[in-house]
Amino acid sequence: MANARLVAVCFVPVTLVSVPIACSAGSPRGDALEQTMVPDDQAIPERTTREPPPDIRAWMDRLTVDHRYDPETGFIVAREVIGLPDVIAGGPTVDDAIRASVSDNSLVVVFATADRCAPCQQYKKSALNDPRVIDRLGRPGLVSTHIEVDRDPDIA
Repeated sequence: MANARLVAVCFVPVTLVSVPIACSAGSPRGDALEQTMVPDDQAIPERTTREPPPDIRAWMDRLTVDHRYDPETGFIVAREVIGLPDVIAGGPTVDDAIRASVSDNSLVVVFATADRCAPCQQYKKSALNDPRVIDRLGRPGLVSTHIEVDRDPDIA
């Protein structure tokens, strides 16, 4: 589908991005990752506290959605799921949106979030449900869709 125009918006806090990459066994980037990992004799000490590190605490202090810190994973876990506006929730699947884009030259905007991710829920609450954003996403020439990465990991 060479003529499809696609914009992917994935909301993952920068401090958490490396977690899935570093844990991926047998990934095509495995050799590069092994070269950048800390040698065994310089191992990173295990967490000795159940309190979040300062960078995670800073994220938590800005959130207005109900959340908690999971010291085992380092994630800020959502305790509530914020709904998407109709312009996104009622949108087509990613495949259908791409097909539509090819036929009418529209721009596809894909939002990727996780129900368990508190910063993702904050993003949905504060940004995606803002009337100005909803208005822009509903304009002609744009097709909005959503991927919940835990429910649709193959698409994500």
